[in-house]
Amino acid sequence: MKTHIYDLKFKDADGHEHFMKEYEGKVVLIINLPAEPEYTEQLADLEHLYRKHKEVGFNVLGFPSEDFTRRMPVANLLAGNKEKDAYTPAFPIMETVHVRGKDMHPLFQYLTEGKSALFKNQVKWDYTKFIISREGRVVSRHSPRTPILQLEDEIRQLLSG
Repeated sequence: MKTHIYDLKFKDADGHEHFMKEYEGKVVLIINLPAEPEYTEQLADLEHLYRKHKEVGFNVLGFPSEDFTRRMPVANLLAGNKEKDAYTPAFPIMETVHVRGKDMHPLFQYLTEGKSALFKNQVKWDYTKFIISREGRVVSRHSPRTPILQLEDEIRQLLSG
């Protein structure tokens, strides 16, 4: 495993290679998403948080994954709509990766290895969130059920510190 998060690389949805080093000095929220997310309350709040704080050094990296075939029930803001609406966020979306198992992407290996046994060193479901400090430290990890807006105070503190 790499010694620092800034040594890791990944590809965006268009196949262009990026390095975490590009995000040095920024507060980053990394989230694994369903491969084809519907517009949910979590994603609406994530979009709001990103737009509100991006000018002061906040970024969101969304990593789609097909590792979870059953979907965790998340309130769909468009539930009354008979058609499934695809979600296209303003924040960067990366290529589809594995976030668990033997083919786990190196970034998610880094984010989960050596962490609390409470999490069993794996991503449990879509919408698991990791917050990275400006210095590249994994500051916190949040469950899929943690509301996005509950993270705003922590993100604000990291941005101001």
